[in-house]
Amino acid sequence: MKIFRSSESYDKVGQRIEFRSQWPGIAEGDKEQEDYAFGPLQSFDHAIIRKGTLIKMHEHKNDEIVSYLVKGEFVHEDSHGSYETIRENRYMLMSAGESFFHQEGTPHMDAEMLQIFVRPREVDLPPEVHFAKYEPQQGFRLIAAPSDAPLLIRQNVHIYDLHGKAGESYAIPAYEDYATCIYVFDGAIRVNAEILTKRDGATGNDLTELTFTEDGLVLAFLVDLEAPMTKEGPFSGRNRPTDKIVSRMWSDVKKDVD
Repeated sequence: MKIFRSSESYDKVGQRIEFRSQWPGIAEGDKEQEDYAFGPLQSFDHAIIRKGTLIKMHEHKNDEIVSYLVKGEFVHEDSHGSYETIRENRYMLMSAGESFFHQEGTPHMDAEMLQIFVRPREVDLPPEVHFAKYEPQQGFRLIAAPSDAPLLIRQNVHIYDLHGKAGESYAIPAYEDYATCIYVFDGAIRVNAEILTKRDGATGNDLTELTFTEDGLVLAFLVDLEAPMTKEGPFSGRNRPTDKIVSRMWSDVKKDVD
């Protein structure tokens, strides 16, 4: 098991938006390596968007982006004509493909979410956007996968979530030849004798069971590290969050925010 801690995230914090980005490919690893992604799972941003923020219409290409909102809500508009409110148990997948424009706003309340960036299997696929409503359930719940899931992601990445109470233990999903990554969105867990708290995570094929030490929420990612992928996406295609790239991304966000 390799651990990545909240203190190791790449952060950009402003008055209206907080982005705390984790790159699970370098959990306890060599930060001199060329690519920080975990196979096609490039990174995820733990974001807080304050009430009254509008991230104006902007373009994505060749990015698969899952918007997993936990607290509050935001309003989504896009170049496909969608106008949707995203809130807990209603999630979104933007498959940008050759070109896709969207904007997000928080007119009524703050929003806290995970924005998950995945590298698609091919370049310039047709752009798509999907929305799905989920029912609460006991145990791990499938959020997105390449097939047989509410959100169909164009890559060999399976995403699960799990709400648990202190003292409860759960087996972590596993697929043959897939690598595992877990992330603590809220609360705290014990896994392999280690305690992980909010915004901590871990990777490894020995991640088989977790126990909640506090009420919380965990996400699990099962990833085919050898899957074909394109790195042409301007977000998901980046190899690492160097200071220069992080500053440029933050400048792009500030330019698009009202």
